[in-house]
Amino acid sequence: MIYEFDTNNSLNDLDDFTKDCHIVFHLAGVNRPEKIEDFQKGNHDFTVSLIDSLKRNNNRAPIIMSSSIQAAMDNDYGKSKLAAETALQSYSLESDVPVIVYRLANVFGKWCRPSYHSVVATFCHNIANDLPIKINDPEAKLNLIYIDDIINEFISLAENLNTLSGYKLVDNLSPLHNIYFSGLSGHIGIIPRSRENKIINDLGNPLTRKLYATYLSYLPEGKFSYPLKMNIDQRGSFTEFIKTPDRGQVSVNISKPGIVKGNHWHHTKNEKFLVVADRNNKVP
Repeated sequence: MIYEFDTNNSLNDLDDFTKDCHIVFHLAGVNRPEKIEDFQKGNHDFTVSLIDSLKRNNNRAPIIMSSSIQAAMDNDYGKSKLAAETALQSYSLESDVPVIVYRLANVFGKWCRPSYHSVVATFCHNIANDLPIKINDPEAKLNLIYIDDIINEFISLAENLNTLSGYKLVDNLSPLHNIYFSGLSGHIGIIPRSRENKIINDLGNPLTRKLYATYLSYLPEGKFSYPLKMNIDQRGSFTEFIKTPDRGQVSVNISKPGIVKGNHWHHTKNEKFLVVADRNNKVP
């Protein structure tokens, strides 16, 4: 069973949940509060409440915490995250409880809130909705981590509880993608153009594939379908569907009875034809 604790729950719920849980994923945090003191309340103080609940229930379940690279910086958010890390480290050493703290970089992925804390979400949302994007420093570098890679890491930990021990601080969870702001906008900006030129980019590239999946989550429902250009003449029609930089294309070719198209060959080209219906509209 998975116990979900959020802002709608009470500390009594936390006490109930920590009675028999086998692992704790501490993903809660406050990063843009209305009051500065809420940084400490939401990040450090809640972490202490979690530790106290586990102690009361004599539960030595491993704790996995998502922290931030801001913990190494001198700002109110970073200080509160560092304080939460320190509380967990002390708890781990005193109680011999496995604790892993992940200082995550810029997390991105599907359905993240745009114009909040993910530049990828903002770029994807704005480009998908024909809104402008703003880049102050095109040559600034970003370290990006994809949410699915984080989840896969956490699932692996849950499946191997017996291997966890001591306190561990992880600064860089891999795979970490390094990219300039200009490169990021270029990667995302080329996606909608594929609807016009029909070219699918190299999805064998991990970052390209992850950005493509992220972009689609911001695409308005009415934009998922788009027209294809059908070239029609006396012979029939030809419609390009998908093209790739290195693996050719997929097209729909309708030929009228008795018509010969092409009538040429290529020395280094491989073509495959799938006949879906003949002149009598019968499927072979």
